[in-house]
Amino acid sequence: MATTINFTSTTGTGYLETDHDQVEGLLESGTHIAVTFDTAEFKIDSVEVTATATELNLLDGVNASTAEINYLVGVTSLVQTQLDSKQDETETLTAGESLVAGDICYLKSDGKYWKTDADAEATSKGQIRMSLATISADATGLFSREGYTWTTSGLTAGSTYYLSTTAGSKTVTAPSATGDIIRPIGYARSTTVFVFEPSQTYIEHS
Repeated sequence: MATTINFTSTTGTGYLETDHDQVEGLLESGTHIAVTFDTAEFKIDSVEVTATATELNLLDGVNASTAEINYLVGVTSLVQTQLDSKQDETETLTAGESLVAGDICYLKSDGKYWKTDADAEATSKGQIRMSLATISADATGLFSREGYTWTTSGLTAGSTYYLSTTAGSKTVTAPSATGDIIRPIGYARSTTVFVFEPSQTYIEHS
């Protein structure tokens, strides 16, 4: 048989006020007491708890730390979907020379990727990719495609980046010497996030 006990008010942290004699009598008789809270009135430290029992039970068995849960801050879609999308922005290619992460490369006639150099059209035209790892000459490794977002440092936020006259590098200052190639390759979303979007067109400085 179900028995209802009315809890009238809180009398301190972790305590509820009710009819002592009623509870004592039930305990002496061996009656099982089930306590049900009305979530519309249940508060913790004066903050109303609006979660349902089903929602609260979702926390059962969760072993994640606060830091781990905070990794999800800003996530607006399925993590796996985002990972799959990121995978589409990379590909495994062959390096023509030793490369490090961040090197900008062009596809040479030998089918390998070499460091770009805006000093000449031959080393600035065609398909452009960015190395995402340290790759030895003639070895395969991961390169980015257009649209890849790369986390780095030392960027000038909001600036467009161009191929540099320093092999494999990028610059916020368009090359200006005679014969130099001016080819945009992306922009800095912030001081630490570079969006790789190489232009398919370029200008030779005269």
